[in-house]
Amino acid sequence: MKNNAKYSAAINDKYCKIVTCRICAGICPVDNLLVRNNRIVDSGNCNGCGLCENYCPEMAIKIEKVNL
Repeated sequence: MKNNAKYSAAINDKYCKIVTCRICAGICPVDNLLVRNNRIVDSGNCNGCGLCENYCPEMAIKIEKVNL
């Protein structure tokens, strides 16, 4: 059975150190996290792998399951 779950990456701008970090954007295997206007944004392609959440040194990202 195929997993059709949808996910999103919630970024807490208060903790995100976009100017010096960007680890999440670099580690995302589906290029979901993008840098726009000096912020990290979710492009809507999150597969829920959790790499960004696990590698964020500031714990500024939380992967959330989207209710359809």
